[in-house]
Amino acid sequence: MKQLSASLVLLCVWLPLSASGDDKKEGEKPNPPPNERKLNYEKTFTISPGEIQSIQVDPPKGEQKVTVRIQSMGSPVDVYIVLEENLKAVKDNLLNFRKPDAAKVKAGKEKIESATLETTIPAGKGFAVMMAGVKKEAQVKVTLKGG
Repeated sequence: MKQLSASLVLLCVWLPLSASGDDKKEGEKPNPPPNERKLNYEKTFTISPGEIQSIQVDPPKGEQKVTVRIQSMGSPVDVYIVLEENLKAVKDNLLNFRKPDAAKVKAGKEKIESATLETTIPAGKGFAVMMAGVKKEAQVKVTLKGG
């Protein structure tokens, strides 16, 4: 029995070391940690009149330049990049068919079928891309990049 428990201890210590990634082949690059990965997201939404769609993004560790490309098929759309702290105020305005307060929006364009928005997000601030204002159902493709 003493010999069996010594083997189990050795096995438990050895497995985590080999799983740590220290045994990579020469020249092979490790995956960057999550806080160093670039933002790269693409999705197509169906938006109906009176509806708001949003993409929420976790806070970046450092300041991050963000580019949002929008293509709307079926109806022009309003698009806004909003810091997390202003989401509720902007959403309330959009639900009441009002323009959001410009001071609460990092970047925005209205009644667009194709556009690119760029802004810089401060370190530690979550944000969202919000889409609304279609007059009839639309397919909206969003490409979000940052780095």
